[in-house]
Amino acid sequence: MKIYEYSGQNLALCINFVEISSESNLELMKDLIAAVGQLDNKKIQFCSHKIKGNLQFLACEQGADLAQKIYILAENGQDVVSNKQQLIHLVQQLNDIVQQGTRLSFDDLGLHSA
Repeated sequence: MKIYEYSGQNLALCINFVEISSESNLELMKDLIAAVGQLDNKKIQFCSHKIKGNLQFLACEQGADLAQKIYILAENGQDVVSNKQQLIHLVQQLNDIVQQGTRLSFDDLGLHSA
C-alpha cells in the first residue's frame, strides 16, 4: 500500500489506481498529483501500482486508531479517466475536511461504504 503523507497534518492518503497501464490513466494520475500538489502543508511521495476492481482512497490518522475508508467503485468497462474531475474534487474535499480538523466519514463526502 502506497501512502501520501501530508506534512503538518495528521493524515495520510493512500490512492490505489485501477489499471494504470493505459496512457489515459497515466494522465489521470498526473492530474491527481497536480491537484494534491496544490494543497497546503504537503509533503508528497508519489507511488502507485496496479490493482483490479476499484479505486480506493484510504484516509487515516497517523499514530491513532482505525482509519476511515472511502471507496469509489469503478464501473465495469468504463475507463478510469472519465472519473477524473470527480476524483480531483474528492481530493479537494478530503483536504477541506482535514483543514477543519474533523474526522472523515462517508457521509461527509456523499459516498456509501462498500
